[in-house]
Amino acid sequence: MFDVLGHGNTLTIGAVKQLTVEGDHNTITVHAAETVTSSGTDNTVYYDGEEPAFNELGSGTKVLPTSAH
Repeated sequence: MFDVLGHGNTLTIGAVKQLTVEGDHNTITVHAAETVTSSGTDNTVYYDGEEPAFNELGSGTKVLPTSAH
């Protein structure tokens, strides 16, 4: 599990089972994730490999393949 807390972060992380993003305007590139949960607004998560399951608890978050980066 990996948690991103805060605002305006730009991060690159390895493979995780679950990625949780709390906060706003974060950009995260993840090598692989089974599940992405966002409780903030206007975050962008780029992933490699298979598309993760996505739980939107906030608004405006996008989960996109790294090829869209």
